[in-house]
Amino acid sequence: MSFTYYLVRSEHKTILVDTGVGTRSGRKSHLDKTLLDMQVAPEDIDLVVLTHLHFDHVGWNTVDAGDGTPRVFFPRAQFLVQQTEWDYWMRPKFLTHPWFKYLTQCVLPLQETGQLQFVEPDAALTADLTLRPLAGHTPGQVGIEIVSAGQKASIIADVSHHPMQIDHPEWSLDNPYWSADDPEASRLVNVDVAQAIATRTRIFNEAADDGRLLMTCHWNYPSMGRIRRRKGKLFFEG
Repeated sequence: MSFTYYLVRSEHKTILVDTGVGTRSGRKSHLDKTLLDMQVAPEDIDLVVLTHLHFDHVGWNTVDAGDGTPRVFFPRAQFLVQQTEWDYWMRPKFLTHPWFKYLTQCVLPLQETGQLQFVEPDAALTADLTLRPLAGHTPGQVGIEIVSAGQKASIIADVSHHPMQIDHPEWSLDNPYWSADDPEASRLVNVDVAQAIATRTRIFNEAADDGRLLMTCHWNYPSMGRIRRRKGKLFFEG
């Protein structure tokens, strides 16, 4: 499974979509070096869109300062979050559970520094970029619709984790023992399985209808392609 995130420039704004797993997860994460290779400094980022608040999408929000306290890595950025998403994860059962320590390390500091901004799930970021609600995987997950120079693309976050879901949208990364009251079981699964399936089905069919580029976070790199329809069947074209 790949971990892919996106840098978008529009109307003189430099916008980062999600920040990856960060430095504390034990996984290799080189977002800082990747941005440096692109000649983008942390202070160049104007907006960070957090599609949802799972650990692998918020990790580089902060790094550890010299005294071990979290320091926001993008000092000028406003971090955009959907209110529903924030409210879901900020409940005590998550904030006090050791599996969700990343919330206090990587998410809460944004509020403390005044860099957190709540946005509507369909808010326009620029004339070319618009948020789109993609609930299911998490309650307030959003994606980004891109329309520019007559072309369309959609960043769809974790609507899909593998192209095989094009043939089987009902297949999900789920724990059969999931419970709404069990934060351990909720860590990596879809909060609302039925809604996740419906969202995935809708997005795939829309992409097949208009030929837009789909930009995912977890399909094998480069994590993007188009969905075509032939004889009533959908297939992936990388």
